[in-house]
Amino acid sequence: MATAIKETPVLKGEAARHFLKTIRANEQKKVPKADYDRAKEAYKNFKVVCSACG
Repeated sequence: MATAIKETPVLKGEAARHFLKTIRANEQKKVPKADYDRAKEAYKNFKVVCSACG
């Protein structure tokens, strides 16, 4: 039998402010081209594998 998953708590107060500050700071960062290209290649390979299974 599966274990029940607990609800995710709602962030409040200082934790919520810190979370939003971190999110906003990360939205401004650019992903390095090498990382982007590596992820794109991995996705392309994943599509090929998945299409062979179905």
